[in-house]
Amino acid sequence: MENIEIGIITKPQALKGQFRVKPTNYNLFDLKDLTVVIIKGKNYNIEKVILREGFAIFKVEGIDDISQVEVLRNTPIYVQYEETEELLDDEYFIEDLIGSKVIDKMKVEVGVITEVKNYGSASVITVANGDKEILFPHARKVILSFDADKKVVVIDRKIFEEISL
Repeated sequence: MENIEIGIITKPQALKGQFRVKPTNYNLFDLKDLTVVIIKGKNYNIEKVILREGFAIFKVEGIDDISQVEVLRNTPIYVQYEETEELLDDEYFIEDLIGSKVIDKMKVEVGVITEVKNYGSASVITVANGDKEILFPHARKVILSFDADKKVVVIDRKIFEEISL
């Protein structure tokens, strides 16, 4: 499996190479368990991770001053799939949803998931259906099941229509 995006480097933190990461498709609290991250295709050993409200501060080996971080602003940061925690049967990575067909319980197709964005308190899923885009929050009451092998998401149509934009 590919590397998994965990966040975006937003800005330097102090002068000695620390930087802020805004989580995108990864639980903020799981960031403390990581040992290696990938930035622009290069592996970096993590020296320290400090969690703050809504973001994490990273210090990695090989990035030692503010000028090295400045060029990394808005750069995605990744981990190898193998470094992620093992998922439970009903769990999945948010980014695995991208490209999945969305159907309701009656097997009526709604569209295909094209994007998932994390806005802190919730992720918002974009479903394309022809020229139309539908946005809805990622929530267990809306998504009834996800088959990662078949790339199919089953939704509760009634709740979906009540909360989608």
